[in-house]
This record gives sequence, C-alpha cells and structure tokens, in this order.
Amino acid sequence: MTRTSNKQLTISDNKLTKRQLAFIDALISNGGNLELAALKAGYARSSARNAAYVTMRLSHVQAEFRTRLIQKLGAAAAGSINTISDLQATAQSEPVRLAAAKDILDRFGLSAEKQQQTGGITINIGLSREQSASKTIDGTAQAIDDQGIISAGLGDTLSPEGE
Repeated sequence: MTRTSNKQLTISDNKLTKRQLAFIDALISNGGNLELAALKAGYARSSARNAAYVTMRLSHVQAEFRTRLIQKLGAAAAGSINTISDLQATAQSEPVRLAAAKDILDRFGLSAEKQQQTGGITINIGLSREQSASKTIDGTAQAIDDQGIISAGLGDTLSPEGE
C-alpha cells in the first residue's frame, strides 16, 4: 500500500490480504464495529481505529464487504420467506395467518394501494370579505360570504364576480 500526493490510498494489485479478509469477516459478524473488527483481524490495539478507517477506504475492500453482506442478507432472506410462509400456512391464529399473507403479497408488490388523506389546511385568496374564496390543499374550492358561511362544496369551482 502506498500513499499518493493527494493522500488517497492505492494498492498495486487490488488483492485482498488475509488480514483484510479477516477484517471483513469480523466486521460482518460483529454488526459493523470497525475498531473491534480491526482488533479481531490482528491489528495492534494502538492503531486499530486508524487501521479500520484506512482499510475501509480501499475500494477492493469495500467491494468485497458489499459482496459478502449481500450474500449474508440473501441467505437470511430465504429463511425469512420460509418463516412467513410457514406462519401463513400453519398459524393457529387467523390474524397471524392474514398478516403473513398480506406480508407475502406486499413483498411481491401485490398489496392494496394505500390511500393518502389530506389535511384541513386552507389557503385564502386575497379578495374582499364579500368575495373571499379559498382552496384547500386537496383541491376543493370554497367561498365564504361576509358572515363566514361556506357557500361552495366539493367539486365546485369558484371565480370572483366579474371574471
């Protein structure tokens, strides 16, 4: 490993060393603690934190870390799918079976569309009080007369007199 003038780390052959492989394995198994992974991989206690930082900056170490992490997540996903499928098929509780079935459908993008609700925020248009009009966030129009009574409902459109 050499340092270039702009302080970026480079390595000539981009092959992982035994210590780098041990570091990656420890990092994945310990849940992401860089310093502990460096210690387990054999780096000195006095330089473990810096060694972990330097090691993780190497592109080939990052690439191998990502590859192994994806493999581990893929293996865990298979077990999770089996668990959800088993719950859907064999759970004693109907709500549990239903939740598992919904989860399976959701994972495959087949869940029901979620409805979004709009708030009651109103934007007032600067007209005279007699012609005061407002439009709510969801696009419904309302007119408010001089006594503050709403005179238009859902789907109605408003325009001030003379327009």
